[in-house]
Amino acid sequence: MGLKILGLVILFIVLLGVLTSIKIVNTGSIYVVERLGQFHRVLEPGWHFVIPFIDFVRRKVSTKQQILDIEPQSVITKDNVKISIDNVIFYKVMNSRDAVYNIESYKSGIVYSTITNMRNIVGNMSLDEVLSGRDKINSELLNVVDEITDAYGIKILSVEIKNIIPPVEIQQAMEKQMRAERDKRA
Repeated sequence: MGLKILGLVILFIVLLGVLTSIKIVNTGSIYVVERLGQFHRVLEPGWHFVIPFIDFVRRKVSTKQQILDIEPQSVITKDNVKISIDNVIFYKVMNSRDAVYNIESYKSGIVYSTITNMRNIVGNMSLDEVLSGRDKINSELLNVVDEITDAYGIKILSVEIKNIIPPVEIQQAMEKQMRAERDKRA
């Protein structure tokens, strides 16, 4: 009786070890595996075997294109007009090892580098240039942020300005100017 229970316990432990050694990585994901606290390998989609209690999945990284929506930020133009701009960033993790080990949070790195560089770019432009130059701002921001994020394995695919909101007084003045031009044409 005692040997049967011992045999069942050993069988259960062996079965548990085999089951925990199998890792299934879904398409669109990559697992970063550490062995005894150090980087060991990257698991691509499919079935993989790891050593239980020795190998540890440090992080699951999505390799799909992802979107970051940046909240509206106050920015001051060259002609001292305070405007609000919000962006959307499309990116993809190209090197999961760098994304895990070269920066604590690559999403925060993308957001903060975009915000600070957007302020630099818009700060060198007048309000009229900002309102008419979305494409220029997007392309400059894309080049700068993509260069920064290369260090942590991220490829910035696109940076898009969603909204540029000037102060209420300027919006009212623009509307008055539009009405005056319409009346003039009529």
